Formats: sequence, structure tokens, C-alpha cells
Amino acid sequence: MESSVLLEVSRAIGKGLEAQNCRLEIKSIGGDGMFWQHQNLAEGIGIWIPLSDWKKSVSEYTGISVLDKLPEDFVPCMSAAIFEVVGQWLVESVSETPSSYTLEQDVYPILTLNGIRCVLVRWPVNEWQPMVSHWAPCITDSPSVSLSLIAGYIPQTQPQPDLPEVGNGLWLDSETDIEQSQAILWWQRPLAKVRMQDDPDSEEKVMVIEEVLTEIDFHYPPLLAELASVSLSLADVGTMAQGDGIPVKFVNHGQLSLCRQTDASHKESFGNITLLRSPDGLIAKLI
Repeated sequence: MESSVLLEVSRAIGKGLEAQNCRLEIKSIGGDGMFWQHQNLAEGIGIWIPLSDWKKSVSEYTGISVLDKLPEDFVPCMSAAIFEVVGQWLVESVSETPSSYTLEQDVYPILTLNGIRCVLVRWPVNEWQPMVSHWAPCITDSPSVSLSLIAGYIPQTQPQPDLPEVGNGLWLDSETDIEQSQAILWWQRPLAKVRMQDDPDSEEKVMVIEEVLTEIDFHYPPLLAELASVSLSLADVGTMAQGDGIPVKFVNHGQLSLCRQTDASHKESFGNITLLRSPDGLIAKLI
């Protein structure tokens, strides 16, 4: 999933939501399973259930332990029995019968209904968020994500990056006060201006949110002057606000690098850099 989608999901769910025998959280999941297509949205949008959970549900409801022996006319009843726990809106939204489907391992919003995990695959947040807006917050384990701390970035006008020769440099946009431990928190776009501090009570770092930045879209991935990276929970990323101090796992790569982020979890590095301060701004020099 794109970082912008994950952030939207995280803001809607927070650290978790629950109501009676239902729970909504964000988890990493994938593998073989069954897929119920949304009846009013594009192909590939719907509900996915892991094969192990589907087998468990069939066995509990019917006593049949071998899926091939489940009569076809039982399947719509089985589907309705699973989904109606959360409300008729889900029963009425998806097809009565599923098809076999292998879900790519990734992070998704997961509805757990009476112990059965139901993954909301590509389902727009504004379609399901009103249905759970009255649920109570709960604490669940949020997946960790790795984000970059950068000194600044260079927008690009073409798919292939415009790289300088070794020894030459590039002017950075949105420069930061790196001498005072300031950086831009980056995840496919600038998220916040932050300042890194030592935690006096542990060996960890604390990331103080100085300013949450407005969303910017880039046609092509910008070049980044990466200082380091941090690992923190997706829930903390989605709910961070100005003034927050968030404990993070700080990763110092030993060298500053010129790179770009091609998607939510992959980076492409182009070499090491040194940063030069001038009266007109900050320069990333390729070394």
C-alpha cells in the first residue's frame, strides 16, 4: 500500500477500535485465502479471509472439516454468518460467494469478527470509516514502519534522476537546521519537521514533532539527502501532532546518502554525500 493510503487508514483506526465481538486494527498479512468482491466498486476491492480462518469457520458452523465437501448452497449462508457480526452493511456490500485468492504480503486494515480475520482489501476508507466511527478505542500492536530523516530534497522533472558528477552538488529544497539536530521526516513525501533528542531515561532517541507539514504530491520521486532513518509504529505516524515527543528506534547508516524512495518500503541509493552550508542554503555534494 502507498504511504498516503496507510496514513489515511492509520488516522481512521488509531491504535485500534472495537465493538462487542469485533475488532479493527492494522496488521501485516498475506497468503492463500478466499476473496469476496465488493459489488459496487472496482474489481479487486473487497474482503479477503485467510484459508485457515475460512476452514475454521466452516468447521465451527457446519462440522465439515474438508472444504471440498462443503455444499455450494451452504456458502452464501456461511458468508452471511461471518459478516453479519459487524452489521448488514458488510453482508450487503460483497458477493455471496468467494473465489480463491492469494493476497500479497503487506499491511492492511483487518476486521476480526468472532475470531475470523477479514481484510479490507483496497476498500476506500470513506466507505467503511462511518460504520465504525462509534467504536471504542483499544490498544493493539501496530506494525512498525521505517521512515527517513533527511536534510532536504531535490524535486525531479523526469523518471530518471538528474544526478551530479562526483564532486559536484545540488541545492536542497526545504533545508533544515541540521547543526541543531533538526530534520524532515520523510515517507514518500515530507511529513513533519522534527528534532532528535536523547532520552535521559534510556539509550533511545526521542523525535520531537516541531511542525506537521501539509501534504505535497510529486510527479516523480525527489532525490533525498538522507541523514538517518527511524523505525516507529504506524499508529504513531498516523496520529502525531505538533509538540509530540515520540520514542523511536534510530538507525545511523554511517554515511549521508543521496537516494530516492520508490514506494512505501523501498529506497534506491545513488552514492554518499557531504553537506555544505552557504549563505544561500544547503548543498548536497556527491563524494
